[in-house]
Amino acid sequence: MRQAHDDTGALKNTSVGLNHLNTTNTPAAGDILSFDAATQKFQWIPAPTSNAQTNADWNATSGSAQILNKPTLSQVATSGDYNDLQNKPVFSSVATSGNYDDLSNKPTLSSVAASGSYNDLQDKPTLAQVATTGDYTHLTNKPTIVSTLDELTDVASAGAANGQVLTYDAGQSRWFSADPQTTSDASSTQKGIVQLAGDLGGDATAPLVKKIDGIALPANPPTNGQVLTATSATTTAWTQPASSYTQAEADARFVRTVNGTSPDAAGNVTVASTPSTATPIYSRGAASLRAPSRILTRFASGHGWTGGADDAGTVLYGSQTYKRTTSGTGAGGNIISPTFTTPVDFTGHVLRIVLRVNDASRFLRTICYVTTGSGNVLSATIQANYISNEWVIITLSRPNFTVTAGTPNWTGVTRIDLATYDKGTGPVDVHFAAVELVREPASWAQNGVFILEADDGYASWQQRLLPITSARGIPVTANIITEW
Repeated sequence: MRQAHDDTGALKNTSVGLNHLNTTNTPAAGDILSFDAATQKFQWIPAPTSNAQTNADWNATSGSAQILNKPTLSQVATSGDYNDLQNKPVFSSVATSGNYDDLSNKPTLSSVAASGSYNDLQDKPTLAQVATTGDYTHLTNKPTIVSTLDELTDVASAGAANGQVLTYDAGQSRWFSADPQTTSDASSTQKGIVQLAGDLGGDATAPLVKKIDGIALPANPPTNGQVLTATSATTTAWTQPASSYTQAEADARFVRTVNGTSPDAAGNVTVASTPSTATPIYSRGAASLRAPSRILTRFASGHGWTGGADDAGTVLYGSQTYKRTTSGTGAGGNIISPTFTTPVDFTGHVLRIVLRVNDASRFLRTICYVTTGSGNVLSATIQANYISNEWVIITLSRPNFTVTAGTPNWTGVTRIDLATYDKGTGPVDVHFAAVELVREPASWAQNGVFILEADDGYASWQQRLLPITSARGIPVTANIITEW
């Protein structure tokens, strides 16, 4: 585009086409106009591709890759050779050799600087002999170390004899030689030396009782439930207790007389009254008044009862008991004996049941069902004075039972059921330890039986009554006042 003026100087419009430019070539479709600084003319060049990048080229002399105003580089710029540098500095020999000997004006070193030998040092200190030997004997002014007890200032051992020991006297703050203290033989009231001889054996770390009154104990250990039995005047053995006893054996296990203040010629008091058997007899504790004449079960392994579960964690006889847990809602549940292959004759016997409950406040009652033959059933309700976690022995005689069905026959009992009930306030664990037969009192106590009771909890029970009754195997019921 050019600007033109008329004769008056006014600007007038003049149109000039691009073809009027002084270009070096003819354009093609899509070319763009570019000014060439070398020729000072315009030229047509292809338009660059959209978003294409052109890399600069140091050697390019035209086009978009050409670098303008490039500096003129010296030879070293491209060779990197030290020798191509101009006006290089002049280095000393040590700069290129790195040799100490090429240094000028070096210091004069002493012999030790080059040798490193202690002997080349001047003015060395004079060392004591111990400094190089490390020998204690080369020390001077060594302390005096005692070699005998007499040289200790707090020990007076002069005149010590063989076997004596040093004993400390706190009053004099010194040690003196003295005879060792002796230990007397042990007695029932004094500790002392015990010789492991006679009935005793083993050693000090594991003493053993080998005999009882000179009779040797069995060499083999006992198993659960076994008792020590004298098999002769000089031998013993571990044996299983019998499950039944003769009348003479049972009588030998029960004391039926009491030594009173007004004894008869034999020294016994005779009790003439005969107690009623209409009420069950309850007693607490593991011991019983009478040995059983027949053990129906002590719930050993393989007992055959159903309705409960064996429990080795709560034991009275042997290695387990039989547990029944109540429903907690008041509904009853039974444990049931296996059917007796040979019917059991209850004639002249009472039934004894040993049990305990873990929560007496929730427990209501136990009902015992005795089946004789087919469909003949008797029952007895047991509402004893239970105490939590304490064994209770319940004795049921025939008058305690009522007929539930059929016509029972006491000579042919074939099954026993024990039903347990709680009060509906939560479940209760009931453990059964034994179901046994015991002879009725009438068969062994022709003059009747009595119960000895002591009321109120006086000290005289223990001081006077208990020694007498314990010596004769007589149980006493203690009636203690718990609330006033």
